[in-house]
Amino acid sequence: MQFDSLAALMSMGGHGPYVWSAYGIFILVLAGLIIWCLQRRAAIIQQLLQQAQLEPEAMADTQPAQKQNHASQPTEGVVQNGNQPNKEQP
Repeated sequence: MQFDSLAALMSMGGHGPYVWSAYGIFILVLAGLIIWCLQRRAAIIQQLLQQAQLEPEAMADTQPAQKQNHASQPTEGVVQNGNQPNKEQP
């Protein structure tokens, strides 16, 4: 489709306002989605970095307590390696 002038291109035989407004809305929505995605991505990366900084501190605080809990648990009557515990008859 060829147009004789720029005015004919803009009017598009009377359909210009509809066509150009559709293009404008599309460009605005696309730009908004790109900006939103980039902001969301930056927020997620920031959240993950903060979480990664907090995890080693949390792990350091809980590891000694876990070792003490496992060492202080009684092992009497515990089934190990699929064998039944030996119980003496009275």
